Amino acid sequence: PAGAGGVKNTVFTQPSSNRLSARNRQMRQLYLIHAVIGIIVLCAGTLKNGGTTKYVSIDPSSISSQKCHKAYANVYASSPNDEGALVCCNNSSNPVDPAGGP
Repeated sequence: PAGAGGVKNTVFTQPSSNRLSARNRQMRQLYLIHAVIGIIVLCAGTLKNGGTTKYVSIDPSSISSQKCHKAYANVYASSPNDEGALVCCNNSSNPVDPAGGP
């Protein structure tokens, strides 16, 4: 049947509340699983690193004691003089601690 102006009347059906609530439950479960996996990954990374070191890349010229190809700073170090606070990497595979540590 045509409505005003010759346009057909279309009846839109709403999804049943059972289907909608089942879909909401599935989305909540997926979100919960995603959140739990994320927390596990964060905790595993912290445990693996011991929670005492986290290095960020810095400008190699900021370490004046040596010529570095790449340089890294430990964000948890209380001062640049702490052991392992600054790490200088040359072209070799062995990192060098400018503070004189191992």
